[in-house]
Order: sequence, then C-alpha cells, then structure tokens
Amino acid sequence: MIDQIDITAEDVFVDLGSGVGQVVLQVAAATPCRVCFGVEKAEVPSRYASSMDTYFRTWMKWYGKKFGEYKLIKGDFLMDEHREKINSATIVFVNNFAFGPHVDHQLKERFADLKDGAKIVSSKSFCPLNFRITDRNLSDIGTIMHVSEMSPLKGSVSWTGKPVS
Repeated sequence: MIDQIDITAEDVFVDLGSGVGQVVLQVAAATPCRVCFGVEKAEVPSRYASSMDTYFRTWMKWYGKKFGEYKLIKGDFLMDEHREKINSATIVFVNNFAFGPHVDHQLKERFADLKDGAKIVSSKSFCPLNFRITDRNLSDIGTIMHVSEMSPLKGSVSWTGKPVS
C-alpha cells in the first residue's frame, strides 16, 4: 500500500480497526505522513497494540531511527468522539473484510464527510469498479467516489488463509 499511494507530509492517515497497530507503525516509520491514528475496539488487540507501541518506540530509539507522530487508540471508530479524526483524514485504511453490511453502511456514511480527494484503502470494496449512477442509488457514496484497484504485491500473505487478490 505504501508503495502504491503517494503519502506526503500533509497527509493524515487513519486506520479504522487497527488491530495491534502494525499498519499505523509502518506508515509512521516509512512515510513523511503528518500524523497517523489507529482506532481498535477489541480488547485483546488493543492490549497488544499498547505493547507494540512501547516496543516500537524502544527499538526505533535504539537504532536511531526517526518516525512520525502517531497514536494508537482503544475505542469504537463509529463513535462520535472519533468523527473529527476521520473527517481530518486524507488517507483512510480499513480492513473491512470481516465487517458485516451494517458496519460497512455506517462507514460509508462517515466517508461522506471526508475532504475532497481523500483516499480510502479497503480490503473489500465499498462500491463496485463498474458503479453506475441511477435514480435508486443517488444517495450512495459510490456516486462521488473514484474507485481503483490496487495490485497485490508478489509473495503477499493473508490472515484469511485465502490468496491475496
């Protein structure tokens, strides 16, 4: 993802459902991104994210490596307290593969408030590549999105047991 998206010093990166925080830490370490946020609801991954945060800072200091500002947050990204963070994002990452249609719908409602030009990177499309505007879907976020598909990297792995596509 980092190689396929031009991340600049003006970007605000938000990972919705950030798990243990590895994507947030990678973006903070490998890009000039202004700030990175990760929001995770589940208790166990949030605890591991806290440990990852500590180890990341320790190892980066040990090796003399610089990294950008980031914050790993335990919470529900659908709550209003996180709305401002999401709205300020220029890049949103969401691994929505395991989310149901209800959460996907709520995310689409949140995405309607993103700034023009914001990029959404998701594991499952929020609208098809061949989306057509009709009277029935005028209120769908797909009417204002430009959708493109990212190429998987060679040797990619997936936590689902299925090939990355």
